[in-house]
Amino acid sequence: MRTPSEDEVLDFGRGWLERLFGVESRLPVAFAGGAFRSLVSDLPPRDIDLWFPSAEALGDARAALEACGARLERDNPPYQVRYLVEGTPVELVYNVHPPDLDALLGTFDLGPCMMGVARRAGAWSARVHPLAARSFAEGRVLVHREIGNWKYALTSLERLERYAEELSMAVDDADRRWLWALFDGAVPDEQARMVARYLRAGGQDPRILYRARTTGAWVEAA
Repeated sequence: MRTPSEDEVLDFGRGWLERLFGVESRLPVAFAGGAFRSLVSDLPPRDIDLWFPSAEALGDARAALEACGARLERDNPPYQVRYLVEGTPVELVYNVHPPDLDALLGTFDLGPCMMGVARRAGAWSARVHPLAARSFAEGRVLVHREIGNWKYALTSLERLERYAEELSMAVDDADRRWLWALFDGAVPDEQARMVARYLRAGGQDPRILYRARTTGAWVEAA
């Protein structure tokens, strides 16, 4: 499978942001994540994930979308607010983040989603993280093990299986076992919090819920 170029990532990301906020907009924003898989597949973006450097910029983005007729679908603080724009979900992340692509992509869990664009002071930049390049070159959904906070490991497990299916990529059993070990090795209270985060973030894949039941930790939540 080929690796998208940074020029392709820039064109794709800039096209979406100009479509959402207008060609003349100078709103500081980062657009990154799984949507860029559309560059190597026939699938439309599952959703558009956007980050902003301040609460003010987030508010400006919400106002701009609503002024253009976007429909508020779900407000899910402290995670994200979701709008529907011509059939495509657009998620604005509540957690503010500097428009530094390397720093932002470094917080992502899986190689194929580690691509994005940013606009800051009217200037554009694009980035394909080395783990993304490796994933596409090797045809494997690689796990970014350098993330320090794995409280969303269950969401990563669901995404790992979905990405592999959607992109016809392989998954290393060692990565799958490593992610499950993060959950299985947690104390019961932390497991319960991981489950709550997974469900709050929209987790619902039955393969994950079934596996959770076998640990005895998710019976009530599932």
